[in-house]
Amino acid sequence: MTKPARDGGSSGQRLKAPASAAQRASELSWPHWQLEEERQRTTVLLALLIPSSVLFVLLDLRFEGTLFWLNLGMRLTFMALLIAAVIELTRKKHPQRIYNLLSVAMLSLALFYAVRYGQGLGIAEMPGHLPSDLVVILILFLIPCSIAVQATAAGVIAVASAVDYLYWKEVQGAPAAMLIGTLVLTWCLGLAISIGRKANLRQRYDTLREVHLLRSTIPICAWCKSIRDDAGIWKRLETYLEDHADMMLTHGVCPNCMTKIEADDAQAPSSSS
Repeated sequence: MTKPARDGGSSGQRLKAPASAAQRASELSWPHWQLEEERQRTTVLLALLIPSSVLFVLLDLRFEGTLFWLNLGMRLTFMALLIAAVIELTRKKHPQRIYNLLSVAMLSLALFYAVRYGQGLGIAEMPGHLPSDLVVILILFLIPCSIAVQATAAGVIAVASAVDYLYWKEVQGAPAAMLIGTLVLTWCLGLAISIGRKANLRQRYDTLREVHLLRSTIPICAWCKSIRDDAGIWKRLETYLEDHADMMLTHGVCPNCMTKIEADDAQAPSSSS
């Protein structure tokens, strides 16, 4: 009989060393999987936003003094964050760092809109902000980030755009009501798209994770039925399933074992005597 090896396989056929726990946890983590699903779309969106930011920088060159440096500084900060996010996307590492960069970029863009519109910049030269503002609001909801950050950044831009038209451009009456209604509907539409997409992705992620677990090769001891986890630690079968399959196990006795237990109990007094 072939002597079993210590790693759970036979001496002539050893199991391949499992991937590290950190590596598998990263590959199966929700941020990593979500980023892989949205990597291409996110890269395209950022590729569109970067040249648009360059164009707006050129348009802001007409300002002078403090206004020029304020606008230029905020624009360059936003562009630097986008470029850093694109670099991280191409490296395909550190998904949480990418989410952090995108979150800060979105909030910095919202701050730029708030400051720019709050000061009433370019009232005469740029009468038509609304179409571009609506597009930006929708784009923010398409960038992978937490819904709270998306809603906050898009809400700030919507309020800043409303202030620009209602206060600085003195839009009143029915046009003002249509303006506010359009901004609110666009914000709600973007929020609904983001929530629906994240719910769909989460459902697919949970399904694929369950399938991955079921299809995985699990090293199990042929004698005690303990299972070796990714860190090389042997655990009881119940403990492993509770940790990896999100299930709670209850214990009972099957009919065959019950028959053996009853037979052992019946023989116990006679054997002791």
